[in-house]
Amino acid sequence: MRLKFVHDDHGLEDSHKSMIWRKVEELDHGFFIVSLDMGETALDLSMRTQPALPCGLYGPEMGDDPIPETQVEYKSRNGRAWKDRLVKKPMRKTLTLTFIGTKALGDDGESDVLVFTAYGGPLAPQNWADPDCSDIGHSLNFWAPDAQGHALADPEPVTRWEALAESGRLTTQEITELWDEAIETIERRAKAKEESNT
Repeated sequence: MRLKFVHDDHGLEDSHKSMIWRKVEELDHGFFIVSLDMGETALDLSMRTQPALPCGLYGPEMGDDPIPETQVEYKSRNGRAWKDRLVKKPMRKTLTLTFIGTKALGDDGESDVLVFTAYGGPLAPQNWADPDCSDIGHSLNFWAPDAQGHALADPEPVTRWEALAESGRLTTQEITELWDEAIETIERRAKAKEESNT
């Protein structure tokens, strides 16, 4: 089986791609939409950790209240022609992995798999203004504020220190201690330089 990803820029790691590979192996040829519980899948694959993915969805599908219009802003993302409904909230971690693609039999008898997208979170419809949106009514019901009122996260920029903490390499406490130590060193050097100049 040959597997190719069109978009794998949603925080996917090799472990996620392995899960996708194993699931796609079970599928018949044709178009597919799959949502996996990675916690259960990780146990099936005897993985030591549950590889959570970032998820930007907010709203009833994630167990939240509908996001009111007063909290959202409509912005274009990633150079797209349409604007998405965004809320100033951080990305969250999820153990749900959703992927969409096709599986076809190649001329050589091997299966060719094309994964259009794979991301953390449940299946969410395309924006109603997306020319590829095939069900505008469903999309409007999902995203519109007077219906289910879902929105996507528009997180504040992350500092380098927050990124380090998020990576798991250092805890927030360790980063705070390093920062304090760096400030003390800078102050001590400045004082020593000032004393040497007098």
